[in-house]
Amino acid sequence: MDRNAFVRQQLQAADQLARQFLTQARNARNLRLIQQPDSIEYHQYAIQQHYFQLMSHYYRALYPVSTQPVRSSAVRSLLTELQAGGHILYVRHAEADVGEDQPDLDFDDCSTQRNLSDNGREQARLFGDTIRELGIPVADPVLTSPFCRNTETAVLAFGEDMIEIDPFLVELFNLSYTTDQQAQLQTLQQFGGKLEQMPEEGTNQIMIGHSFPPTIGFGEIPDMGAIVIKPLGENNGFDVVATLTLEALEGLE
Repeated sequence: MDRNAFVRQQLQAADQLARQFLTQARNARNLRLIQQPDSIEYHQYAIQQHYFQLMSHYYRALYPVSTQPVRSSAVRSLLTELQAGGHILYVRHAEADVGEDQPDLDFDDCSTQRNLSDNGREQARLFGDTIRELGIPVADPVLTSPFCRNTETAVLAFGEDMIEIDPFLVELFNLSYTTDQQAQLQTLQQFGGKLEQMPEEGTNQIMIGHSFPPTIGFGEIPDMGAIVIKPLGENNGFDVVATLTLEALEGLE
């Protein structure tokens, strides 16, 4: 093997490692996987981040700045980005202050759950109307947690024919009810993998889920609030583009 071929091989291997570590570090940052500064996870991600910083300096020395891609998000408005598709909107369900979740909760029995208020139903309708008025294309299906407050939010916003239940979103709800950090970490890592997946071209994937505990994931999300995520492809991580309240979504222009 000649020297140039060997160098190319080593660069490819280094690039693959750097991308892997970047993905893990980015997902850790975006989902707040690092919970305690003295945890094993903290030190693992700290090492990975330092490694990627080293590799990024190496690559900047090898390649001219002009060859680096320019992210379109730096020059286009959020609304234009959403109209072009390619995003995931993780949305908390609308206001739900009627009833409460029972110990024997049954997803098929709304009487055992906390449900939408009249105001919440108006919020859900407004969210769907606003998405359509702004010309933001939505992937079919809209994914929703099986809780009645989620499915009703999704139906009121987008219609019954558009929704599909995603049982995994219950795992995000359960983050608020477990103190097992390893279990939380595994759930958030699995969620991070889902957020890397590109939606159908020209559309945005909508997930109607739940809020998070204050210190992990996306933290507390207001009723009908949306986290706008840019997937970067499998094993490439994702970026959090914006956090929108319902009022902020209405104000996009």
